[in-house]
Amino acid sequence: MFDLYQLLAYGVALGLPPGLLIYAGLRPVDVQQLKRADVELEVMGIDMSGRPEQVLAHARAAALRLVEHAHMREVVNPGIRDSR
Repeated sequence: MFDLYQLLAYGVALGLPPGLLIYAGLRPVDVQQLKRADVELEVMGIDMSGRPEQVLAHARAAALRLVEHAHMREVVNPGIRDSR
């Protein structure tokens, strides 16, 4: 539960409505919409117990979701740039 609070804190502090938390382990996708904070928290897992191609498929799905979140960030808050 602490991880969700940390993700919420980052989302509120940075003005980013979507947040994605990825765990190593089998876990269903869960999305929590926090209306008062105007933040959506999504949790998903990468099942590490399968065959290598299955693990890779789960990792690719998580990476794709992360890219989708990055695109949402650009639409919602285009002024935020990487700090690199």
